[in-house]
Amino acid sequence: MSGIRSEWTTYRRVTRTATYGFLAALPLVLMYELLVVFANRGAVAQVRVGAEVWLKQLLAVIGDTGFEALGVVVLLVGAAVFWSERRKRIPLRVRYFGWMVLESAV
Repeated sequence: MSGIRSEWTTYRRVTRTATYGFLAALPLVLMYELLVVFANRGAVAQVRVGAEVWLKQLLAVIGDTGFEALGVVVLLVGAAVFWSERRKRIPLRVRYFGWMVLESAV
């Protein structure tokens, strides 16, 4: 029983870190972009989320546009998360991501 308690304690501690937050959000960002492309096939007016439009407009001001610029921003955020948390030696366990999905569904 103490092994399960220890595992649960570790799960709660590490899944609250920016590392797990970023890695859990990454597939959602990719799915969003793919679904936006799919939903807007052949459409005259595109369906988008306001925050994404604002972010892409901000990137356009500095000279970049589109998916590539957003990808660079995501990679830079990921690198910042990695460098800021690398001393914590956060264990990456695939099963924790499954548990996070289950926890979110509940």
